[in-house]
Amino acid sequence: MEGSRSVGGVLSLRGKHEEAAEAYARALQVFEANFGPEHPAVASYHDSLGAELLGMGRFDEAREHHRRALELLEKAHGDAHPEVAWAWGNLGLAAYRMREYDAALRCFDRMLAIAEPLLGEQHPAIELTHVNKALARLSAGQLDEAEAALDTASRVVSAGPDSAELRGLTRFARGRLAMARADHARARAQLGEAVETFEAANGEDHPDLVEFLVPLAEAALADGDLDAAAATSTRALKILEANTLGPSLHGQAEFVAAKTHAAAGDAKRARALAEAAHQHFVEAGARFTPEREAAERWLAERR
Repeated sequence: MEGSRSVGGVLSLRGKHEEAAEAYARALQVFEANFGPEHPAVASYHDSLGAELLGMGRFDEAREHHRRALELLEKAHGDAHPEVAWAWGNLGLAAYRMREYDAALRCFDRMLAIAEPLLGEQHPAIELTHVNKALARLSAGQLDEAEAALDTASRVVSAGPDSAELRGLTRFARGRLAMARADHARARAQLGEAVETFEAANGEDHPDLVEFLVPLAEAALADGDLDAAAATSTRALKILEANTLGPSLHGQAEFVAAKTHAAAGDAKRARALAEAAHQHFVEAGARFTPEREAAERWLAERR
């Protein structure tokens, strides 16, 4: 039981979400068989499994595990407990990845309402939640509100302990915000720093790096730097070839690579990539209908 969980933790750190999920699922099954499904410690297995499923793009399953973890923790500890706050944050992250932004924001606000009195406003978890709020508002098109959340996060990090991971995530969010405002040069600078920070902490081939590389490639393309866009998107695709990260992320990397190849005059390669992206968006389901339709329009315009 603990062996499977320990293996899952090692695999998770390496970004091997599929293998980690299998290990956590085995550990959960054994723990429930020995202690029952209502044991409070079961919550941590659900949370760990949910996080790996999110990384694989299996969002509905992930949310159910995070929801179950929250139920168990509230039953064991009541509402005002740090683990309950963290569970609300995980549930919010699942909703964010499912593009249910209002639900995500409600979860993040609940997390903050519990955690700030218990942990203090300078705790890294508080900054992380403000950054997650910013990303949810950004994805919902609420740019000014996203910037305000990032400003709050920056005040927290400047007063609290240094964290390279949180600095990198904050830069990532600011890069996304700059991209939404068509400030491509600033977007590239912020996203580039986010990539460097992540690489320094996790290595150059970590699977989760793709989440940073795709928007960086999009910013380079929008800025007219085809060489940088091609190099960055190619690197993302190479990492994806060796890992299971969910069809939507594959599609996003392939589509920006397709547009880059088209701009460089390689129509054949561009079309092959766009067709692969379209198929991945279809596999990703209804939540990615806008991306699927964009790929369809792009392909139709180039027949």
